[in-house]
Parts: sequence; structure tokens; C-alpha cells
Amino acid sequence: VALRGREERDKGEEKVDNEGQADFHIDLDVCLLGKIQPDAAPIALLADSEIDFTLLDAVLAKDSLFDQHFLPANEMQKIYLANLGETMRRRAPFLAQYQETLEGLGYRVVKVPDFRLLPTLNYLGRINLNFNYLNILIWRSEKTGPSCLYASYGIAALDEAAEQIYQSCGLRCTAINPAGTAGANEMMMMRGGLHCAVSKLA
Repeated sequence: VALRGREERDKGEEKVDNEGQADFHIDLDVCLLGKIQPDAAPIALLADSEIDFTLLDAVLAKDSLFDQHFLPANEMQKIYLANLGETMRRRAPFLAQYQETLEGLGYRVVKVPDFRLLPTLNYLGRINLNFNYLNILIWRSEKTGPSCLYASYGIAALDEAAEQIYQSCGLRCTAINPAGTAGANEMMMMRGGLHCAVSKLA
């Protein structure tokens, strides 16, 4: 029985804990913007499967993410880096399949920086270390044009990178919480984001 259980776990390793998806909810990995410009291809934002090391340095520089854990901060950084790399490795094939499917449907796929740890690899789970910029609110109005709201996690370099991408797609973007980041980090600790939080309110 124990051996059979081990074999089943080994078979399921590449399922990324989510039965064949990159994460448990596709809204955390894909955001369909549609046709921002009438004469252009529709756009789909997709979580990046490659690590931007400049942005990673900004995460590592935030001391409050790594101190006050069960090991010294430098050791927790090493654990984070190892588990981030493993998370990205496991997620990459699924994200590649998403991209292939979206492009086959005629979307222009735009990659968005994404940092997260799979729940089974998140040994720093007492705080949020998942920084997601796909779970956003998008709309269009005569006053603002194509627009989006996103949640800020308190790491300026990540917010700026995401904003540049949104703007390059033709979106006017606004952080919902530029002065305080507790709400965004708490939502991500519950494995959801801004769109998840408000999608059932309408």
C-alpha cells in the first residue's frame, strides 16, 4: 500500500498539484484582453515561465520577506530560490501549452512577470511570496478607454514592470492600493487575486 501510494505521488508530480493545470485557477495565469485596437489582433496576457533576474533581485532585497522565519534570512533566501526554480520548471510545460493554444486561436500573447511558489514548496508560507499580475480587472469606457486595475504587493520594481506591459498593450492602469499592500498580500495568501475577490459581487 505504501509503495503504491509513493508511485501515485511520483506520477502526479508534474500535475503541479492541480490536475494538469499550471495553477489551480486559470485566471491566475491568463488574462484575455481581447481587441484593444479594432484593427489589431486580440491580446492575451500570460504568466511568464522565465525568471527576470533584475526583478528577482528586487524581491530578494526586501528583507521583511525573509527574516523572522525558522532559519536565518540568508538560508530562507536559498530555500526560496531553489523552490522558485522548481516551481517554474514544473509550470513551464503547462504555460507553453497555454501559449500554443492561444496563438492558435489568433491571440497575440504578451508575457507578464510572475513569481510564485507551489503550495507544496512554500516553506515561507507565513507571509505572501506570490506576486501575480494576471488576476486583474479590465474594462472599457468612453472616459478612460481600455483600462485595468491591479493589486500592488509593495515591491516597486514589480509594479513598474507590470504597468509598462499593461501600457504597451494599450491599457490605462491603476494600482488599487498604492499606499498599503496588506490587502493584496492577504488575497494571495488565500490563493486568489483582485479578479477572484470581486468577480462574484456583480
